[in-house]
Amino acid sequence: MSFSQSERHDLAELFKKVGPNAATLCEGWTTKDLAAHLLARETNVKAAGGIVIPQLAEAHDDAVEQLLADKGYEVIVKEWQAGPPTLLKPFDLVMNTAENFVHHEDVRRAQEGWTKRELSTEDEHELYKVAKTLGRTMISSKGAAVACVPATSELSRFVVGDKKKVASAEDQVVTVIGDIGEILLWLFGRTEVEVRILGDESLVQKKSL
Repeated sequence: MSFSQSERHDLAELFKKVGPNAATLCEGWTTKDLAAHLLARETNVKAAGGIVIPQLAEAHDDAVEQLLADKGYEVIVKEWQAGPPTLLKPFDLVMNTAENFVHHEDVRRAQEGWTKRELSTEDEHELYKVAKTLGRTMISSKGAAVACVPATSELSRFVVGDKKKVASAEDQVVTVIGDIGEILLWLFGRTEVEVRILGDESLVQKKSL
């Protein structure tokens, strides 16, 4: 089972445990909204487009509402847990490694008494690859460059948002230090994270996706 698959399974089980009305870190969404979002992005082209294209945002919201009306929470969770449609399965690692991990933490960390998970070396390497790739899409080059420094020495420092190539100028760079999972969550705009920030975080411009 890949990391993406295990995160899907564990999040689905957590959905079942906390129920449809539990809080998440996604503003305005309960667990039923998040579960419907996850299924819609894999089964509805317009809904998937609405995540990144403002003109299709309404199509995404409509798809989520329709799923909840037609199927209900339990069925949505079951169908999503079964995995992506056949045509998307070859792209599961690319499409869903970050998605499943971040949303798993969105539910975990919205619950009282959450603690940071200890991930295996293999899982950290998977998150490192997607953090380096997706970090470029999450941090705008209009703000300060961001140097990401994973806590483990096995993973190298990487820089995102450095359009001006100023990563060596400390006054124009914000450095984020922590476990790679925490760095990835920070890149995705989450605040319930355990990272150390060097520099003025307010200079970083994160994109809305």
